[in-house]
Amino acid sequence: MEKLFKQHGKDVAFLFVYTREAHPDDGPEDRRQAEPTGGWKMKGNAIKINNHVAFKDRVKAANELKKAGKQQWTVLADDMKDTNHKAWGSLPNMAFLVDPLGRVKSKWAWTTSSTSDKGKRGGDEDTDNVYTVLKAAGDLKPYSVADDAQLPLRDLRSGEWLKYGDSLVTFEAAGSGKVKRGDQEITLADFKAPEKPASPKTRELTAGKLKLPCIVVVSGETETWYCTRLPGDGVAKVVVGGKTTLELTDAGFEKDKSCLQPYDPSAK
Repeated sequence: MEKLFKQHGKDVAFLFVYTREAHPDDGPEDRRQAEPTGGWKMKGNAIKINNHVAFKDRVKAANELKKAGKQQWTVLADDMKDTNHKAWGSLPNMAFLVDPLGRVKSKWAWTTSSTSDKGKRGGDEDTDNVYTVLKAAGDLKPYSVADDAQLPLRDLRSGEWLKYGDSLVTFEAAGSGKVKRGDQEITLADFKAPEKPASPKTRELTAGKLKLPCIVVVSGETETWYCTRLPGDGVAKVVVGGKTTLELTDAGFEKDKSCLQPYDPSAK
């Protein structure tokens, strides 16, 4: 992974998701007593980390990983329900290559075997190694909404909504090259990659108790603030001629259920 990062770190965004410990120091020594995807103690393991009891334990372990030679990586900590791990398949050492439009270009069940220069060496499918796929994948630069404002619209679920004061905007699931934003039907145009990805300015928008990272796209006198963590098209704020004409007050991925809540790792 270090070799991959050195070769492709400028063009590919590397995200490392820290999940539960596969080989906790307080786990059973007999692999047969472990859970299906890990959970047993490895003899002679120099790394001594017990099973995570609370979310703070996982965050602490993730921070220690980042300090141990991964300073240039973006390290994320999965929640205690293993939501992301389960969503992507629950296998150990998974790796996914995602293109700028959010499509999975390729995947590997065991990163270490798929990075081998010898090519095909196991995993959950017969696939070329990472180096071969990256070479053949073409353009994988991490484009943003500054390059294509329709990027967030390509992966909508029915029921997503954004609220600006008393104005509610709902979205329908994308399909057949079109999507509905309220009463407006939007045709999804083919993405045309620019020669060089934009370098947009970023700002932070306070929404309730949250601070949302936004990409600000300027067109004439209009500033549109996009937050790709939001549902729908992610429009959080619009400023025209220095005057705010639209500002997010609430949002959700499901009807009547706000997503603008501070994360509580202790919540059941």
